[in-house]
Amino acid sequence: MLRCAGPLDTTASYEWMCRETVGLASQVVKSARLWLLALVLGPAIAVTAVGHEAAIKAHLRTGSAALRNGDYGLAEMQARAALRLAEQLGLAHPSVTTSKFALATVLLAQGRYSESEPLLNAAMAAIRTQRGAAHPDLAVGLTNVAELYRVQGRYEEAESLLKQAMEILDLPGNSSSAARATIASNLGAAFLERGRFSEAERLHRHALELLKRAPNADPLSLVGILANLAGDHIGLGGNEDAETHLQQALDLLERAGFANHPSAALCLNQLALLRASAGDLDDAERHLKRALSIWEHRLGLRHHLLAQG
Repeated sequence: MLRCAGPLDTTASYEWMCRETVGLASQVVKSARLWLLALVLGPAIAVTAVGHEAAIKAHLRTGSAALRNGDYGLAEMQARAALRLAEQLGLAHPSVTTSKFALATVLLAQGRYSESEPLLNAAMAAIRTQRGAAHPDLAVGLTNVAELYRVQGRYEEAESLLKQAMEILDLPGNSSSAARATIASNLGAAFLERGRFSEAERLHRHALELLKRAPNADPLSLVGILANLAGDHIGLGGNEDAETHLQQALDLLERAGFANHPSAALCLNQLALLRASAGDLDDAERHLKRALSIWEHRLGLRHHLLAQG
């Protein structure tokens, strides 16, 4: 900003004016340089961001496929790589939320609940802020948090979250048979573990019907519901029906190329218990050994599911 030097000291006034003029010129040149630099680097920065987003999506796709195949080590590695890249785009970038959610899901599948929970909560808060309280992604998030609570025995909290998720899916434009089936199945699992077998069976049959209506129904989701139905029948005293559902689940896994998936190990473990209770110890041992082999290979010796064996 120019200032008046005073009318009496003309020499000082002249020197001051020269300094101000040079200073102003310097600022103009500096601004021009910054503008040119921005002009040159702007597209490069944009290209870098686009490249990062493409790489993040690639990591998440690979991780999702690995998770689906039961390769939790690869799935975690890919989710962490996606998160590192996403954070370079800024902590508020939507890719950070997506990557945190992916990593939390992998950790949840591995039974690493204390690591999964803060990531899930952070992702949920970001989804509410970025996408709104009525977005279907929030229903997916609530379902995963509810599953975390269920496996920790926090059944009432899980039930509350699942009901909130269903309310979101009831909103216009949010309908999804597959998502509804997941919620119904998980709610049924919470009832099953609390000994509410008839209610659990009703929910699991409803989930099965919903999933059958969904386009391109995921075989792993169908297997999960069949395994839950088997648990319902065991609780109700129908061991033969339970064995039928477990065998259906194993056959489905075989046809879909998931014979060595952790879901197969769960079914085999349950089938082993049923065969043992029927007095067929040799068959029980065979199923149990195969289940343990899958778990050790897929999950590692430290996984909580190995305790079931």
